[in-house]
Parts: sequence; structure tokens; C-alpha cells
Amino acid sequence: MSIAAYQRTQLTIASPDRQVLLLFRAVERMARGADAAIERADLPAAHQQLVDAQELLLLLSTLVNPSAPAPIPGNLSALLRWMVDQLVEANIRKSRVPIAETLEVLSVLIETWERILEPVAASTVTR
Repeated sequence: MSIAAYQRTQLTIASPDRQVLLLFRAVERMARGADAAIERADLPAAHQQLVDAQELLLLLSTLVNPSAPAPIPGNLSALLRWMVDQLVEANIRKSRVPIAETLEVLSVLIETWERILEPVAASTVTR
């Protein structure tokens, strides 16, 4: 089984909360790949990585629960849109700066999501 097939399987069988974390990590991986591609002047690879990351962020924005307590849905939606805009800017300018800014925010989101899932993971293990 290829790594891509394994990752698709993990995404398919994961809980919805875990799927969000996996998607955040995929965006992070793609943004890092784009950053490295820009650094080595591989602009077609950078373009593809940035477009793929943007598409995942847009997918994540469709998963925001509008009935969650305010202001979480609005703030998260705005943050996801900002990250898409940053990656579009990085792609247009072939600049690493917007990618770095996106990665900073993304790392906080990933860390926060991991903390949210910790109690769920702990309760699953103790059953």
C-alpha cells in the first residue's frame, strides 16, 4: 500500500474531529513542501503544493459547525479564509513570507486541535 493510499484510508476511517486534524496536518505538509520548492526555484511544484493546500483549507471551511458557540465559527472561518488568501499571495508572488505566516497560525491550530482530542483519545484507550 502506498503512503498516499494509507493516508486516504486513515482519513476515511477517522472520526470527524480526527479528520479535521489530519486535514490541518496535510495543509501544513503541503505548505512546507511549497516553501521548499520556492527555495529551490521549483515553481511548478510550489504552485501545485499551494493550490492543493488552498483546496484543503476551503474544504475545512465547509466543515465549520455554524451552531458551535459564538464567536468560534466566525473566527475559525475568517482564519481559514485568511490562510487561503496568504497562500494565494505566496503563489502569485512566489514568496515564502506568506507561507511562513500561514505555518505559524497553522501550528497553533494543530496544537489546539491535538489538545481538544487528547481527552477523547484517553477515554478511548481506557475502555
